[in-house]
Amino acid sequence: MEEMVYSYTDGDNETECEYEEWGLSLALLPTIYLLVFLLGTAGNGLVLWTIFKGGRERRRSADTFIANLAAADLTFVATLPLWAAYAWLGYHWPFGTAACKVSSYLVFVNMYASVFCLTGLSFDRYLAIVRPLATAKLRSRVSGLLATVALD
Repeated sequence: MEEMVYSYTDGDNETECEYEEWGLSLALLPTIYLLVFLLGTAGNGLVLWTIFKGGRERRRSADTFIANLAAADLTFVATLPLWAAYAWLGYHWPFGTAACKVSSYLVFVNMYASVFCLTGLSFDRYLAIVRPLATAKLRSRVSGLLATVALD
């Protein structure tokens, strides 16, 4: 493998930064990415299976947010094998421009969808604690509406 040396300018001085001592990251990062892929796929799949195996009548409003959070995380972990290969190949992307753009897009979609779902879940739990009886039907309708908007 060719030695990776990067130069950058720090004020008036040009400095070289050698990455040959970072050789461990070429094996460590892909291993971590693949481990997170396996655990994330299994864990989020189990969450979705648990939520959707019961009938719709048993589902709470919080379950809608949790299911959407698990689906968003599944889209993220689906991209991890690509990023593992990217790190394994010395940070060379062999999958083409379209795959790069799609996987980068999915990472950002996951970030915003996760924040949105966690915010909705927090607000739902707040209403469940502060006004449990007055907001039960409202929380159910709002979570369904937000889930529909998030999926569109």
